Amino acid sequence: MSDTRVFQKNGNTIIVLTDTKVFAPYVQLVGKVVATTLFLEKQKNVSVEVYLLTNESIREINKKFRKKDVATNVLSFENSKDLIFSEKLGRTNKKHIGEIYLAPRYIKSKKEDIRGLSLHGTLHLLGYDHKKQADYKKMEKREEKIFARIKLGK
Repeated sequence: MSDTRVFQKNGNTIIVLTDTKVFAPYVQLVGKVVATTLFLEKQKNVSVEVYLLTNESIREINKKFRKKDVATNVLSFENSKDLIFSEKLGRTNKKHIGEIYLAPRYIKSKKEDIRGLSLHGTLHLLGYDHKKQADYKKMEKREEKIFARIKLGK
């Protein structure tokens, strides 16, 4: 990884890594969104890793783990044996809840908001999903509520 930043907030640790320095402007923004989401979801003493990747890198991960040979905007992997990079970083005394992968160039090309996708990925790590319509509505409602706070800077 090209660049690594560690954010400590409210007892949580967010590690944001990039595979190119071009994504450096997103590091602070993504770290804040994940930290805010964890706080609003009342998470304490947890760690999350966030990777800002090129389209090619996220495509390879998507192909390997989801059998989809295409780039995508965001992938989340809850803490499991399938974590990709975690073992290289070592562990802390915090509960590691998983990894989020974001592709800033892909996100920008689709005119999506990296803040919203960072929030979405974090909620997945916390057990939210959108496989069923009821779950989709619950996750969407929570995303809207948190995103409103993020936009206000709270």
